[in-house]
Amino acid sequence: MAGLLICSISNFGGEPLMNAIENYLDELNSLLETSEKHKKEILGEVRDHLLDSTAEKISLGISSSQAEHEAVNAFGSANLIAGGFNACEGAKATKQAPIITLLSGILVLATFLIVAWSQPRNTSSASIFQQITFFLGVISVQVALAAGICGTSRALSLWKSLENSGKDRAFIKRALKISLLALQIGVAAISVNFILDSVHNKSSNRTALVLGMVVMIAGSIAGLASVTKLRINSSNVIQEDYSIHSPGILSLGERVISVIKRHPIVPLLFVAILSGLSGMNKAETSTLQQALPWGAAEVMATVLGYLLIGPYLGLREPRSESSAFN
Repeated sequence: MAGLLICSISNFGGEPLMNAIENYLDELNSLLETSEKHKKEILGEVRDHLLDSTAEKISLGISSSQAEHEAVNAFGSANLIAGGFNACEGAKATKQAPIITLLSGILVLATFLIVAWSQPRNTSSASIFQQITFFLGVISVQVALAAGICGTSRALSLWKSLENSGKDRAFIKRALKISLLALQIGVAAISVNFILDSVHNKSSNRTALVLGMVVMIAGSIAGLASVTKLRINSSNVIQEDYSIHSPGILSLGERVISVIKRHPIVPLLFVAILSGLSGMNKAETSTLQQALPWGAAEVMATVLGYLLIGPYLGLREPRSESSAFN
């Protein structure tokens, strides 16, 4: 009806009818940072709203040109409207990141356990290269777990208001990219360990090893690629610095991280010692004396990881801003 009314009076003189609306839609289209499908839906809804508003004003006796401009002005600036849509799209994308990371991690872990279970028990001592690759794999998985927890805890604590903070959306994506990158490094190290194991142990199930490596590598790559492609639109917000924190257990992770950030020494020592003992227990060695160096390496790697990666994960204050993982 709005379209028929407008078309019926479009030849009354003045500026070409719909010129202001089309210009507005063109500007809005250039500012929207959403998928093409969503962009078409937004532009269609905005066009219908502006046409209806223009038709209503024309029916009240306002000239077509004036009615069109009033409808556009009343709707709001294209920059403001696009920013709101972009923020909502960014919040939606950010909420997908923890899910993608979790699924990728579960796939890699499940595959590793299945492959490890399918292998015959190896009674011979592991070579130094097997020990190194296993150590690198364990360290990388620990980094992936820590980064994943940091990113997911922030997402859960601000689940209802992520559209209001581009900084938090950027942090979540950065933390989960670090998690998936570390997972990829861990998968590469474990894959090399599998290969060395098949060479060292002639009775190993090589078919399971190959299939396991393929699945783990594909899963980790797909996860990182998917999170990297997410459009979080961190430069757009709806209501800046207005965050609604999730109640109860959903904010527990952020509260723990804030305590660690303020008082890092005791938690760091606890985690480092725990990691060292775990490393000694899982080391592919036959004696305590042989396992001690790997336990010490675990402790040093934990402390070094905190110092180097901690600023990117919100575990300590950075010395300078960096966008390396954005």
